[in-house]
Amino acid sequence: MRFIGSKENLIFFIERVIQETGVEGRIFFDIFSGTTKVAQYFKKKGYHIISNDNLYFSYIMQKTYIENNTIPRFLYLTQWLKQKKTYENRKTEIENVITFLNNIKGIKDYVFENYSPSGKYQRMYFSDENAQKIDGVLQTISWWKEYGLISEMEEIILKTSLAEAIFFVSNISGTYGAYLKSWDKRAFKSLTLKVPQFILSTNRHYCFQKDANKLIRNVETDILYLDPPYNTRQYISNYHVLETIARNDKIELKGKTGLRKDDYLYKSKFSRKSLCVEALEDLIMNAKANYILMSYNSEGIIPEVEIEKIFRKKGRNYIKFEENYRRFKSNSKIASNRGVIEYIYFIEIPTPRYYTVSYEKLKEQVYKVSEQMALFHTDKKREKLGRYGVDYGERGLYDKRNKLNNLTGKEWVYRTNSIEPVQSTEQDMELYKFIMEVWETKYSTRGKEGFSHKLRSKHPSPKPPQLMKKLIEFFTKENGWILDPFMGVGGTLLGASLTDRNAVGIDLSKEYIDIYKQVCQKEGLREQITIVGNSKKIDDIPQVTQRTFDLILTDPPYGNMMIKRKTGEAVKKKKNTAPTPFTNNSEDIGNKPLSIFLEELKEIIWKSFKYLRNKGYLLVFTKDFQPNDKYFGMLHSDIVNKLIEIDQLKFKGYKIWYDKTVNLYPYGYPFAYISNQLHQFILVFRKEN
Repeated sequence: MRFIGSKENLIFFIERVIQETGVEGRIFFDIFSGTTKVAQYFKKKGYHIISNDNLYFSYIMQKTYIENNTIPRFLYLTQWLKQKKTYENRKTEIENVITFLNNIKGIKDYVFENYSPSGKYQRMYFSDENAQKIDGVLQTISWWKEYGLISEMEEIILKTSLAEAIFFVSNISGTYGAYLKSWDKRAFKSLTLKVPQFILSTNRHYCFQKDANKLIRNVETDILYLDPPYNTRQYISNYHVLETIARNDKIELKGKTGLRKDDYLYKSKFSRKSLCVEALEDLIMNAKANYILMSYNSEGIIPEVEIEKIFRKKGRNYIKFEENYRRFKSNSKIASNRGVIEYIYFIEIPTPRYYTVSYEKLKEQVYKVSEQMALFHTDKKREKLGRYGVDYGERGLYDKRNKLNNLTGKEWVYRTNSIEPVQSTEQDMELYKFIMEVWETKYSTRGKEGFSHKLRSKHPSPKPPQLMKKLIEFFTKENGWILDPFMGVGGTLLGASLTDRNAVGIDLSKEYIDIYKQVCQKEGLREQITIVGNSKKIDDIPQVTQRTFDLILTDPPYGNMMIKRKTGEAVKKKKNTAPTPFTNNSEDIGNKPLSIFLEELKEIIWKSFKYLRNKGYLLVFTKDFQPNDKYFGMLHSDIVNKLIEIDQLKFKGYKIWYDKTVNLYPYGYPFAYISNQLHQFILVFRKEN
């Protein structure tokens, strides 16, 4: 099959790069597998293969050539063929099955109506005869599967044979972006299925049909090979006919060329100039691989300078290899005479040194805590610990099964609530502060440590980036993604930049976002993704919907507190009782009555929650009201009770943040007690499917 971007002619170039760079390891992950030619080659070389593509017709080819390791026997179908007296003993089981399908009589069904000139839509992808033959084969395969005569894998193998045969009778110039207006001579050949060339193997291989940027977060490999789309032509548009026939879902089509109505679901960010750089960076930075190789060429839409920057940021030993070759072009019946330079970008990812860690070594850690040993494994689990132990030197011992953050056991132990320092060194006490129910901070609002507080203070309640950094470090791993649907002047985003994480922030106020950008520029911090918009419409924001987040960290309005007139210190110092709403926007939930505020906060959190990974955390800052005769003022409790109405969102507790930069004021003196509300709650929720 001729396929845009196929690397079949460049496999030896890929192998040469692997040999010259001294790549080690036996797990090969082909994340944009296409026709599987690269994955097939390295399977033959004895590698354990993981393959992926977001198109179904590619997935069935992966299953046939990569996951499947044997020649299928078709045990039940063979008996059925023998009963029909169509079985020839001189042929293998699969040869008999393919022969039977090649002799099927055609019928007028979906393919005939949608892709042939005599069908309802008069499209010229196939001759009438071949279109009817395809319908007959699909109907027979479906019938066999429905009545239990073939397994799921056998069904997939037969569909692969059909998909590969279809290409050789298609009336196209190279892809299915459009059919030819006059008939190509090959379109008059009779559709003939062939037995796939299976690759026998004793290794186990895995195949996926998923978005690459989502899958990359869950797969570990030795070698990651990328062959992403390199231009603006979407593969779903170029191969929609094969996709529809492979799925056999008889979907309604659109337009003159008969595109799938759901083709938007399969369009790649790598083929969009506005998203391709961001997509590549997200994929590379979340890769769990020892080596990364990426094929690209001189016609690609991602600038080379961006590729180099991303690769150097991820790993070391960056090298760019190149080779000239003649490339298949979809608008020509022959190879293009115009030379194209094919590149392979390479990096090596430094990895920790793994070895067995004994139980005795754990007991010799410098920092001892009274209940620390509960975090470590008992004698019965020593061997299991040895498989997962990683020595990070003075930081302590890291367990590879930690999916939440990058903390060692020594660091983790100070961030739980059930321990007490035995040796109270200054370092111990600094770490111990994290575990307390009440966090006391007094971050400077001046100089470098203030992070341009004067600018950020135009927001009524800016959060210290150092505080957000501390939270982000515990609840995410390096290069993780954080979402803030109420970003304000960007405390969460600044915290993410301080700790090598990525973030997306949304706010109604362009003024606040502009302030955040000024702060980034002034402080020399990496600017994160920002969107001026309403988080109620988060489902329409591609920067959110096209990724999965590890943490939602947000500081929403405190009900309608900020639209009330000021009292206390504000009056004493500035003689000013005017309210300080977050914005004057009518869509701002902080400008609405408390009951509406709670419902709309729930709506926004629920919509954001859909893009949070399973077992990911949601942290919500809030502050209580002063109680009065009409309302007891415990907003944090109301928010918890409202948000736990969201299915799969579980409340896990809270921290109290005491900001010591806020001054006390003698409210009620000398007549009655009125509390100083100097603390805020950090509510902790977890997504649990």
